[in-house]
Amino acid sequence: MLFKVRWFFTLILLVLSLTACPPSNVNPPPNTIGPSGGTITSSDGHAKAVIPAGALSESITLTLSKVNVASLASLPEELAGSNQSDALIYELKSSKATNLNNEISIELDPVALGLDVAGLSTSQTQTRPLYVQVNDSWQSLFSYSLVGDIFRIKMQCVFCKFFFFNPSITVSPSNASIAVGASQQFSAVARDGWLINKPKVEGMPLTWVSTSNVSVASINNNGLATALGIGTTTITASTNGVTSNSASLTVTQGFNAPNRSLYVPDFLANLVRIYSPSQLASSTTAAAQKILTLPSGSGPNSLAFDNQGNLWVVARNSNKLLMYSKSQLSALVNGNNSPSPSRTLNGNGMTLERGIGIIFDSAGNAWISQENNRVVKLTPAMLSGSTALTNQASITGNVPAGLAFDGAGLLWVTMAGENSLEAYDISSATPQRRIKLQGGNTGLVFPEGVAFHSQGTANCQGVIFGWLIIVPHLDSLLSG
Repeated sequence: MLFKVRWFFTLILLVLSLTACPPSNVNPPPNTIGPSGGTITSSDGHAKAVIPAGALSESITLTLSKVNVASLASLPEELAGSNQSDALIYELKSSKATNLNNEISIELDPVALGLDVAGLSTSQTQTRPLYVQVNDSWQSLFSYSLVGDIFRIKMQCVFCKFFFFNPSITVSPSNASIAVGASQQFSAVARDGWLINKPKVEGMPLTWVSTSNVSVASINNNGLATALGIGTTTITASTNGVTSNSASLTVTQGFNAPNRSLYVPDFLANLVRIYSPSQLASSTTAAAQKILTLPSGSGPNSLAFDNQGNLWVVARNSNKLLMYSKSQLSALVNGNNSPSPSRTLNGNGMTLERGIGIIFDSAGNAWISQENNRVVKLTPAMLSGSTALTNQASITGNVPAGLAFDGAGLLWVTMAGENSLEAYDISSATPQRRIKLQGGNTGLVFPEGVAFHSQGTANCQGVIFGWLIIVPHLDSLLSG
């Protein structure tokens, strides 16, 4: 009996001692890979990471999983603005940073994932991009292959995302600025997506649209935009339900003359001298390439182009407004030209009397400064001859001369008779003066011209022994 009791307690102690000692061959945690290499599989079973022996110098824990686009801090630049909400993305993530001694493989099941792998080869170099994010930086990857029924990517990273994108269209330039009447060519790169259930865009005809403000610019089926009025619009291209990023087109006041030539009125000679771009680029003085002779007694004082590219000349001596059409200008030959104006508007009392300057606004109205101390507006109907000339929306002042629009749409007028510079809001039926700078503040002496450059500085031409008087940083003067 005593022997049996001793044997029972001995057995209990043996069991306790066995349970208290850990086994010598404990398995590592799941997805822990060491120097001997190994494989981890995504939770959906459609992707795996294969780490060859020797790739790691230490043991790390890796995960491979699908992630949502919403979790990304950024998209590849080429995909910005496109709909990638349901794109396929896998992320490989390590428990800690480590250096890889050689490449690892990411292998995916293209059939289960619905990947379009048509045309791919066993070569490691492809022509179709795959976007990969390594250490928060996106890059285009062309090194991958299709081996049997396995889509294989080889990379040397343990923190990376693999982006199988939706179809996209990228329009460039993303930002452009041109003058009224000028043109801007946009281009688009269409990329088919990686998923077979998405529409095709490569090689498909594109529909171009000026989306936000059709009065600012129009665009044809080849992506050529034409500026119609001052403002900003967005340009997009689309096909098969896929729309591009939104490119921005800003239109400023002014029309670029045909072929970028320079047109200069010669008051005493009664003509307009036209200088070609090659002449303007030359350092030597040359006679005008073309000469436009005006009707006798005109006395051209200023000129401007309308939104359609027609040239309007203020004939100060004859109190007329002369129009030469865009087609007439294109037909001019080198040397002297004497075509009759396409349209002639005769002065009617104070409507056209000793004109000085002319400018067009975004709505196609012509504003003309005159020695009779008025700036008058001629509507498109008046300019076409369908409506009689009347004194509309006049601005009065002491010898208004130079005219220019700023980026906010204010009309700036130099008042030569009182050495001042004034800005008017022309949005209402009666222009309202908003700003007035006297000569004492600006140093202006009989200013006759004004122009803005892209930084908001106004340049004014005045008469001080023929010097050019410049108003530096007008924006700072206005804010002060």
